[in-house]
Order: sequence, then structure tokens, then C-alpha cells
Amino acid sequence: MDTHELASLATFYPKKHYATWIDPRSSNGHMNDHILISRADLARFSDCGSCPCMLFESDHHLVGCKLRVTELGAGEAAEV
Repeated sequence: MDTHELASLATFYPKKHYATWIDPRSSNGHMNDHILISRADLARFSDCGSCPCMLFESDHHLVGCKLRVTELGAGEAAEV
């Protein structure tokens, strides 16, 4: 990840439970799912973690993050 200047958001926002996948045999939690971002964009995020809410039956948990969004000024162009 250092070669491409990437970072996993979960390493910067400590949580009590990191598990994104629950092993059906042992019921141990593991962190298999990550959100990777560019290190330059790290300041744009304010939180990251797994959500134990279930939209459908699965042994994976949803991974989410909060992104800070700012409005562009009159003379600024959006980067695409």
C-alpha cells in the first residue's frame, strides 16, 4: 500500500469492534473488508467502522465511513 500511497481508514479510527466477517464455525470476528483511500485524501474523512445492522442474511457486516463535504466557492472548479 505504501507503493501507491494508500491507507486503510479503519487504522485511523479505533473502535471497540473491528469485525466485518464472523466465522460461522467459531463465531470469531475477523476484519476482511476495508476501505482504501489515498493518503492525500485522509483529511476528508471523519470516521470509519463496521455496522452490525443486517439488510439481508449474511455473515459479513457493512463497512462505512463519514466523508466531509465542502461547498465549492464561486471561482473554484470541481476535480474530476
